[in-house]
Amino acid sequence: MRAHLLNIPCCNTGGRPLSEADLFGRAVLVQFFDDDPAGLLAWRETAEFIADQGRGVLPCGVFSPEDAAAAERETMRKMVRRLNVVWPVTADASGDLRAVFAVPRLPLTVLLDPDGNEVWRGEPDDLPETGAIIAAWRRDGLLDTTPFVPSPEEELRFDDVLHFPEAVAACDGLVVVADTGAHRLMAGRFIDERPLAVVEWIVGKMPGFSSGTFAEASFFGPRGLAFSPDGSALAVADSLNHAVRLADLETRTVRTLPGFVRLPTAVAYLGETLFAAAPCAGAIVRMNEKGPEIAARVPGVLALAGDGERLWFLDGAGGIGWFDPGNGATGALALSRPLVRPAGLCLAQADGLLLCVAETGANAVATIDPATGEVKTRAGKGRGYVDGFRPRFFGPRGIAAMSRTLFVADTSNHALRAVSLAESGAGSVTLYAAAE
Repeated sequence: MRAHLLNIPCCNTGGRPLSEADLFGRAVLVQFFDDDPAGLLAWRETAEFIADQGRGVLPCGVFSPEDAAAAERETMRKMVRRLNVVWPVTADASGDLRAVFAVPRLPLTVLLDPDGNEVWRGEPDDLPETGAIIAAWRRDGLLDTTPFVPSPEEELRFDDVLHFPEAVAACDGLVVVADTGAHRLMAGRFIDERPLAVVEWIVGKMPGFSSGTFAEASFFGPRGLAFSPDGSALAVADSLNHAVRLADLETRTVRTLPGFVRLPTAVAYLGETLFAAAPCAGAIVRMNEKGPEIAARVPGVLALAGDGERLWFLDGAGGIGWFDPGNGATGALALSRPLVRPAGLCLAQADGLLLCVAETGANAVATIDPATGEVKTRAGKGRGYVDGFRPRFFGPRGIAAMSRTLFVADTSNHALRAVSLAESGAGSVTLYAAAE
């Protein structure tokens, strides 16, 4: 099986394909994954397992996206940096590797022995089962423990303002960005209607899981944000900490809500009740002081938005649905066209209520009439970074509305963008520190 991984272009190898010498004599963990919450969690579990195993074990990622365009070199390079993957990763846009290894679902991990034969396969969270197998190979002297030195894709420039932002929330002139790649939140106050925002506060400097004041608190891959109805608090889906956090904007402190929510991707208020999207559990969960409880079963739920009566959601198939907590009913909205790998969802008032979606796969922003299901592309045509009346985005994942303006977390462009619902145009928002 090992031969199928050779002579294929890879990320994190300095531009060269893997060779027989790279893999021979090693325990190779072949990680099949997509760029989704489950794939993100799979790599975190793999990294933790490798840290315990030591030398002789080499993870090799096989990126198997639904959208072939996602496997383009630049898109894939940014994806591995965003997921913080430093091991060799190859693209399988054609599905050939997935077919050869007979992979029925993602993510899936396959263990190859030092001779290149498959000896185990399973879910990433079952990796500890392989510990005894690898220990026996090490004990018998079968593992090559020479260090494999990866060549990670170019590090993010820390003079960039944002690093793979994946969520944004807006309320009363304050816009907060979840700067996911930098494990922090940044808040900017807008001056008039100019595309400039004075940075009011930043929470988080390094990945961590601490509460306390804004200066003390830390996050690990925050991916969802929601203001409370009165704007005094900000809920945070702290994904890689498997937690929902609450930032009090008056006392400027952060606390963790009780309970474990595996890899939450979004949060939303409906009245005073806070909900979180838990795609790994296939559920929308209701958060309270006693811990989370399942409110509705929604496979692969990714994003949430509340309209005061119902909770709207994006499901794992790219569809739009709603949930009524009052009677527990759920329903689906028939769309005029399919959405292309949507990731972010919000509600806006512009001549009536609109559902607004960040279409990651289409590099676009779309609006949906919740009464008819009509989908309109508001901004974005092709990948790029262009402002003006023909704007371009690169993998936008987060979206929020304030008045007739949509704020977009343009993830792979490391930027916060603004789209006008009154005009067909978009511009970049500059976050800057006010002079002291």
